[in-house]
Amino acid sequence: MAQGGRPGFSANERKELWKRRREGQTIAAIAASLSRDPRNVSRFIAKHGGIPPQERTRASRALTLSDRELISRGLATGQSLRAIAQSLGAAAVDHQPRSQPPWRT
Repeated sequence: MAQGGRPGFSANERKELWKRRREGQTIAAIAASLSRDPRNVSRFIAKHGGIPPQERTRASRALTLSDRELISRGLATGQSLRAIAQSLGAAAVDHQPRSQPPWRT
């Protein structure tokens, strides 16, 4: 069952559901193995068009947990944003005014 009493399938159940679907098992067999109503399994599969969604991955430009921790500690100790960015090896953001369109000068 899903954690916290919420309706739906847990991450492990979804993984198992798609694995069994790939193996060619029937909806009834998948539902029985997950102790779920076949209608719920059928709806779940139909909702995704019968194709398992791609696994989510974090973008390479996103901050890692250690980066977030370093930022948090830097802010707590009163470091400037520029100093924190340098410790991360990232460029500090310079907010330069945008150039005005020609008709606004």
